[in-house]
Amino acid sequence: MFRHRRQLIAFLAAALLAPQFAFAQTKAQKPNILLVTADDLGLQLGAYGDKTARTPRLDAFAAQSHLFERAYVAAPSCSPSRAALLTGLFPHQNGQNGLSNRGFSTKKGIENLPQLLQKNGYYNGLIGKLHIAPASSFPFDYQKPQTSATLDVQNVALQASEFLEGAGEKPFFLYVNYFDPHTPFQTQFKGLPAQPQSAENVAPFGFNGIKTPDVRKNVADYYNGVSRLDSGMGFLLDWLEKSGRAENTIVIFTGDNGPPFVRGKTSLYEAGTRSPLLIRWPKITKNGARTGEFVSLVDVMPTLLEAAKIESKTRFAGQSLTPLLRGENAKWRAEIATEYTAHSTAAYFARRAIRDERWKLIHNLLAPKPNPVGRVDGTTPTNLPPGAFETEVDFRATKRI
Repeated sequence: MFRHRRQLIAFLAAALLAPQFAFAQTKAQKPNILLVTADDLGLQLGAYGDKTARTPRLDAFAAQSHLFERAYVAAPSCSPSRAALLTGLFPHQNGQNGLSNRGFSTKKGIENLPQLLQKNGYYNGLIGKLHIAPASSFPFDYQKPQTSATLDVQNVALQASEFLEGAGEKPFFLYVNYFDPHTPFQTQFKGLPAQPQSAENVAPFGFNGIKTPDVRKNVADYYNGVSRLDSGMGFLLDWLEKSGRAENTIVIFTGDNGPPFVRGKTSLYEAGTRSPLLIRWPKITKNGARTGEFVSLVDVMPTLLEAAKIESKTRFAGQSLTPLLRGENAKWRAEIATEYTAHSTAAYFARRAIRDERWKLIHNLLAPKPNPVGRVDGTTPTNLPPGAFETEVDFRATKRI
């Protein structure tokens, strides 16, 4: 068959190398995934039109990404929102109806993103909070689950480098969760932001409507947390670029619920449920692209599984965002749904909401009982002194950016 020894050697070499080459091709087809969340961040970014926010790095990232103008969390509470993000199911479907440290957990047998990625060859990493139960159902090869430790945003980038060393040649999934701008608010942490904002030059939130001195101070420090988060995202993106893997990495940035002020976090008003969503997917997304369609964070998991070519037995509540990311004229949902059940069992106050282009309906399952959540991280809508509210605020309005 082989007339010359050189031909035989070439044939054997090709046969031996073919599986390795095929494996390298398979790995190359699997994109890395960097999923970043900010705790209690709503639309307080320059890229979303907020004039108070100082977010140059995130604004620059938005200019390289696809920006979703109307993205919504599944629920305006941490654990339910995060569980929805990682399961593609609403809280009433996956079981995480309240905070994981208050007795709520996902149902047994629910598939989740880190589980499926790990089964399909991904090296998984977690930096910052998971806040979903049971934690053992969400497998990570590398874990630094300290919640408030992510205030040290420079150290987060160092931990990302440590994580990547363990990944080797495997495709990776890194889930980074910054604690900023969650309470307790920090004016500065390790010198960041370098020039903090103060109550004197920051207006109260319009959706909140409360303008007392303590609330103004909280709002200013909330924005200082946003600035520190912005620096952290810059450090993380710089790390990714230096790693040499940016060109094969899908980067997603979002929040878990709105700001921790009355009519924000734990409410189904727009300020509680709207979230930033920026996706940079090399060779798929166009720089500076924007979409005004209604999208939900339950859409993230099916999007990433499609990108990684992984099948799931789950019938997702969401749908892949890939057609929108590609700029296709896709038929999309005309309504968006959100829900809230509880923070803790003591703060049970179930509501459901749906909105379309013009109207929003919030159904209170416990009407006419009073909401047991009387205050949100330092602000309260009752028992305030005269003149505490901004009288020009119209809380009925829903505004499209």
